[in-house]
Amino acid sequence: FGSRALSRPTGGLAWAPAMLQLLPLAVYFLSQQFLASELGVSLLAALPKGVSGWLPICLAGLTHLVVTTMQKSSAGQRTAALIGQEAPDFKITMKEKTTTLKELIADTKMPVVVDFYQNF
Repeated sequence: FGSRALSRPTGGLAWAPAMLQLLPLAVYFLSQQFLASELGVSLLAALPKGVSGWLPICLAGLTHLVVTTMQKSSAGQRTAALIGQEAPDFKITMKEKTTTLKELIADTKMPVVVDFYQNF
């Protein structure tokens, strides 16, 4: 239960979210290596001189935007699948009383919102 329920692989690019976060860094270093090659130097000749130094960081920034958008979309789909699902039962301690979530819902007969708070 917890964050692992939302981060299970679902196929496609969701298999390694941590690896996707490293993709902009890889693009930055690989583009620097490419631009230093013979083919890269010939491509840079067609660009203004001021652009060549910024090209790797711009490509990495664009990659970051694409990866972030993909991850947000994937997380939104996984979260949407949880809406309307019954919450797992667990013990709750309130003042002097210990109960379970299902007992609390049955006793109050009102909607119950559970907010998991983390103090960092």
